Amino acid sequence: MKIAVIDDSAEDRKLLAEKIQNFCLRESLIYEIRSFSSGNEFLQASRADWDIIFLDIFMNEIDGMTLARTLRGNNVHSLIVFTTSSRDYAIESYDVRAFHYLVKPIPQDKLDEVLRLSEKSIRSRNHYIEVKEGRIMARVLVRDIMYTDYYNHYIQIHTSNRMIKTYMSFAEFSPLLLKYKQFISPYRNCMINMDYVQQMDDHDFLMKDQVQIPINRARKGEIRQAYADYSFKRLNEG
Repeated sequence: MKIAVIDDSAEDRKLLAEKIQNFCLRESLIYEIRSFSSGNEFLQASRADWDIIFLDIFMNEIDGMTLARTLRGNNVHSLIVFTTSSRDYAIESYDVRAFHYLVKPIPQDKLDEVLRLSEKSIRSRNHYIEVKEGRIMARVLVRDIMYTDYYNHYIQIHTSNRMIKTYMSFAEFSPLLLKYKQFISPYRNCMINMDYVQQMDDHDFLMKDQVQIPINRARKGEIRQAYADYSFKRLNEG
């Protein structure tokens, strides 16, 4: 899950981020949390793929309700959870399709309840895979996977903020991802998410984290054409 915390109180931002992290660790969720001190700072981040936005209402510059209206006007469909010290805006929050409304101070158990509901809603509209990591099952959103490789009998799943290792063969694992149009296998025992490719040359894919993924020489023409076709289709689909 990609989670934004927007609050002009440094103390409140830190506390909420810690509580969210506690939940994600307990539930073995793959997560990314970024904190913003103002609505303007958040808007300048130029990113629309947040799963959940925790948004304080009473802020300087842009208040939370105005920011929420701006986001909905820009067709941002992230779940919005308002966090505030007052119940006065609870009814108004429905106008911007808020997912929930939390009054500060926010108890961990109440936050956990909202996060469970949020994760259920996100999973219902996003594809994910479930793999065994050590002794626990980890859920990984397909769109968060940059690439996967294979080392010493383990599949290594690389996301933007960590790597998940699961003990299984590539033949067993690969069907989980190759059914999605954004994944391709550029060489044996490796798959990449073409949404994370920064550029492609004659020999390699350069991923957005600057990792170079080699292209199988025997299949170079086929792989390059598949990437070109996918890029063209994605561009035309907007």
